[in-house]
Amino acid sequence: MAPRGGSSYPVEGSSDRADSQSPAMFCRTLLAAVVLSSAAAFYEAPNFPIEPKGYRIDLHPVPGEGTYKGRVRIDIVNRGSEAITQLKLNADSQINVSNKDIKLIRLANADLSDEESDEDTPISVSAVDRENHSLIIHCTQKLQRDATYQVDIKFEGKLGSDSQSPFFQGSYQEKEGGEPRWFIVLSPKISETRKVFPCFDLPYIKSWFELTLAHKKGMTALSNMPVLEISNMTREGDWIRAQFSRTPLMTVSSLGLFISDFKMPEVEYLQTDGIRIGLWGRSDIVPTLKKAQQVLPSVLVSLELYLSRPYPLPHLNLIALPGYIEERPLNSWGLQWFRESDLMNGNSYWLTHRVAKAAAMQWLSHLASPVNDTPVTTGLANFLATNVAKQLEPTMYHWNLGSFHTLVLELGKPRNYGLDAEQKRSLMESRVFLLLQMFEQVFGATTFKQSIQNFLAKKEFKAYSDEDLWQVISEQAWVDSKLALTISLGEVVQEWLSGRLPLVTVATDYLTNTTTFTQEKYVDNLETSWSKTVKKGGVEKEQGWWLPLVAAVGNSEPMMIGWLNPKSHSLSFNNISTSTYIVLNPGSTGPYVVNYDSEGWKRLIAAFKNLPVTYRAQLLHDSLSLALSGHLDTVTALEVTSGLKSEQAPEVWRAFFPLADRLRNRFQGTAATHNLDAYLKSLLIPVLDALGEEDKSSWKTELRVRTRHLLCQTGFTPCVEGARTSYAAWLNASSPDDGIPIASGHLCPVMAWGSYEEWQFALDRLQNFPSNRSKAERTFLMKTVAGCPHDPKKYETLLNITFLNRKNNKFSDEDRFIILSALSGESIGYTTLFNFLKTNWQDLKKRIQGNLWDYFVQTAMGNFRTEEGLKEVSQLLNERRSEFGTGLKAAEDSVSRVEGRVKWAKETTPGVLTWLNKTLEEAWTPQRFKFHDVLVLSHKPQP
Repeated sequence: MAPRGGSSYPVEGSSDRADSQSPAMFCRTLLAAVVLSSAAAFYEAPNFPIEPKGYRIDLHPVPGEGTYKGRVRIDIVNRGSEAITQLKLNADSQINVSNKDIKLIRLANADLSDEESDEDTPISVSAVDRENHSLIIHCTQKLQRDATYQVDIKFEGKLGSDSQSPFFQGSYQEKEGGEPRWFIVLSPKISETRKVFPCFDLPYIKSWFELTLAHKKGMTALSNMPVLEISNMTREGDWIRAQFSRTPLMTVSSLGLFISDFKMPEVEYLQTDGIRIGLWGRSDIVPTLKKAQQVLPSVLVSLELYLSRPYPLPHLNLIALPGYIEERPLNSWGLQWFRESDLMNGNSYWLTHRVAKAAAMQWLSHLASPVNDTPVTTGLANFLATNVAKQLEPTMYHWNLGSFHTLVLELGKPRNYGLDAEQKRSLMESRVFLLLQMFEQVFGATTFKQSIQNFLAKKEFKAYSDEDLWQVISEQAWVDSKLALTISLGEVVQEWLSGRLPLVTVATDYLTNTTTFTQEKYVDNLETSWSKTVKKGGVEKEQGWWLPLVAAVGNSEPMMIGWLNPKSHSLSFNNISTSTYIVLNPGSTGPYVVNYDSEGWKRLIAAFKNLPVTYRAQLLHDSLSLALSGHLDTVTALEVTSGLKSEQAPEVWRAFFPLADRLRNRFQGTAATHNLDAYLKSLLIPVLDALGEEDKSSWKTELRVRTRHLLCQTGFTPCVEGARTSYAAWLNASSPDDGIPIASGHLCPVMAWGSYEEWQFALDRLQNFPSNRSKAERTFLMKTVAGCPHDPKKYETLLNITFLNRKNNKFSDEDRFIILSALSGESIGYTTLFNFLKTNWQDLKKRIQGNLWDYFVQTAMGNFRTEEGLKEVSQLLNERRSEFGTGLKAAEDSVSRVEGRVKWAKETTPGVLTWLNKTLEEAWTPQRFKFHDVLVLSHKPQP
């Protein structure tokens, strides 16, 4: 397809080559030159004069006391250009080193394991310095080039008390009042091993390790390699010493160990290569780990086949760790630690995906080692895990727009605030995953798979940077003529992994049969205009992408038709059929949103029911996202949703639920509120009927929970009654503060439509929340208690406790921010908050200060959508202008925001109300359909 009015990159066969060469010769010559020159782009380890060949480490941790002592002997070689008289190791200041016991010898035979041999030569240590978290050993004799030495250091340290430490202890109780049961974890991140023992803590240095570990009898010790020998340390035999086999070459941050009394289900072995699989947990949860243990062998085989690299160790142990609350597992070579719930029996697809993602990190973090802990590595692991889960659980696989929707929502905001470091990292990981998915479609599954295999082949037992991955994928795409030789993905990914996401608009001129694709930044225009965000430093920089245009025209298969580039934001074609519909980025394989002209949307709406499932989900996602951000009129998006009346694919409904929730919130407090709820009920009640009663089908359970949640938001009586029945199990629990014994989906309906006493019970649980339970669980309960009610009395009680009764020290200012944010979603919530502000003005002014006061004002005044609300907030601003203090700007901005919301509501609501009235008045009998019990879907990358 020939582009017109723009340009894509030059491809093979273009005319800009030397006339003196044949096309084939030119391409081969140019390709060879490009690939050869690109070799210099690979990560090169910096020159380091001292090369550690291997470590012998003795560790003796003492659980309960929280201390450990140890000894490390490191075989080193001077690879520098000259002899040296000092050694510099990484050693954090918190490690106590016995300077007088430091020894240094020259090994006569580098392979000699007995360093006490008479042939070894002692080297005198004249001084030891500690500076900048380093240990510097001064020698009286020079360490000669290419000679092998051994440095011997004894050390002591303290065990950390949580998983943020590289070497920590933890405990759990099997039953109430029982003795604590201790466990020990060593799992350092990049550049953290120096906090445990003196070492050469650089991510590009790899050595072998021999670990000897002391622990109490009756405990199990696990490390990177299997136990080689066990011996008694004491005459009584209460302490034993475990010696582990030598590891392959690895970085010090790959070192790991675990000591516990944990158990595992029946041990399984891979029949192909005898890899030992271990799933470990407290004895009372061991039965729930059985499914993960059964899944793991198949996961490893699938990864080995895809990566064309065998799993490099003789075992892999996954551990369900009590009290661990992080979403990312702790990751060592051969050992990984998870939240307990992550490894328990559940949805087969997500359990397989979770295990596969962790297993993929064994290749990507240890066989090959990243020089930095970046989301590119975990994004690639996510991509590999998705392939494995689709392969092993095809009947459970569901195409899901969840991660893409989160990206669109967060990156479209006028400004991002309130995200912690881990949430930002998760967003970046999603970007990488979606980008890799797009490259697989554009270059084809075969080319892409080969590039990943090439990457590991080049980088096994070596270090790599993010750029290395993009370089290897580029090289394979060049070889297979899937990417122009003038383009490298290192350049392509820069914009995709920074700034915002693209919005591509498809417009057709039917008189000239010209179809034009235009890219721009996707920004939430409504939020931007309401918040009047002004970027510091002037106008925000224009952004453009190397963007592959993959399109399906009518019933044809998706095909690559060209690239938009960062400088030419528009590209036109005059040989695309204009007699039918076109779907760009089919299935949202690429991380960008697509809009169409009015005729394009009309054609897609007419064809909606006959489109593939992934296309239908995409159209729902893009149309509603565009309507919610001001790029598309809401009535057009509602027309797309009308196709749901007979929708039987769970994947499409999953795309709909979070957007329907946002659409409903957007119209809260407007004249369309009631009718929109009625429309949602008309769509969702047949879905709930079709899903039937509770059963063992995990995907039905998930869909049932989401359907009920949205129905309950509308006040659907059977839904609320069912939630209250389940809630009674918590009300009647003998120890209600031990945990929430009901499905989380039942809580919000009870908080919204249940009695005041039921809500008060949950508030009491929040105030008495035990410190040993998950912070994330407490935050969820807080958001539910604060964000779901439809009763002003509940809000007033909560606000009195958290903002006026300051003797109540159960709530921090961080909690108060969360509560304010949660209650701003419902019109009853922010209306009650506004009235609370007016009524208690003086007391609140005394008790709240700084950013919390500003946010209180913003939340209380800035969410109204009606003329009456605008009148109220304007009046308060005028009356109290001199008293707002630091909150004056927040108040002024809030009034301006409400003015924008009211203007939007006046322009949008009449058309929406007319459409809803017409639709609800139509004689429509919802279909009584059945969801299929088995549904297999897959993406089809371009061959």
